[in-house]
Amino acid sequence: MAKSSGLGMRLYLQGLDISGDVGAINSIHASMAPLEVTGIDKSAVERIIGRHDGEITFNVWFNDAAAANRAASAGSSFFVLSALPTTNVLALVLKGTTRGDTVWAITAKQVNYDWSRNADGSLQGTVQLLGAAGFPLENGKLLVAKTTHASATDETGINHGSQSTVGAVGFLQHFTALTGTVEYDIEDSSDSTNGVDGIWANLLPFVDVATPYAATAQRVAVNGTVEKWTRASTNGTFTGAQFAMALRRRGAGDYDAA
Repeated sequence: MAKSSGLGMRLYLQGLDISGDVGAINSIHASMAPLEVTGIDKSAVERIIGRHDGEITFNVWFNDAAAANRAASAGSSFFVLSALPTTNVLALVLKGTTRGDTVWAITAKQVNYDWSRNADGSLQGTVQLLGAAGFPLENGKLLVAKTTHASATDETGINHGSQSTVGAVGFLQHFTALTGTVEYDIEDSSDSTNGVDGIWANLLPFVDVATPYAATAQRVAVNGTVEKWTRASTNGTFTGAQFAMALRRRGAGDYDAA
């Protein structure tokens, strides 16, 4: 790996691609709270790991177009940010759109919707997502950036280098579909050589998505062995499914490792 810029990043939020309206990502923050548990027989502080946390904060430009790929504002049918939902939202920040690129994921509460009119005349909003449901910021690998499957299709897999044994977490951003029921899956393989050949098995199924095909997102965890190759897959009978998918393989000592 080499140093690289933040050009060409993406931000998907609860099944909406708002990348075109995001002007800056101000913070991708992960933290662990240390707990002091020093015994009286110790001459220095003892600490153990306490609660994990996460945050993603970003700026958006005002855009009231009623388009699914925008952080649409008042009056739009895709009005997502100003709603300040009380339920959790799932956000994915993509370092890039190449298979295997780094992804940051957070299951969060959107806690604000703040706007300012800057001196240069621009109208800019700031949105903060704070970790919720007991999940902190999570790092993973991109299986596929926003793409459209006309029918059931297997994406080319990525090679993680070796098998792991403590499970994984899958992230799905479903943007839209035209007809049918979409079965979204993550599959794995121990013997693929190029991400296409070999024997593949269903590792992690998401909840099927059917009419009315509203934009949605899912976080699903699985325990046990994860083979060195993984890929995104769609199954079932449908047309025009648009989605993105990522995977975080748990490691030994992970905060939720099984």
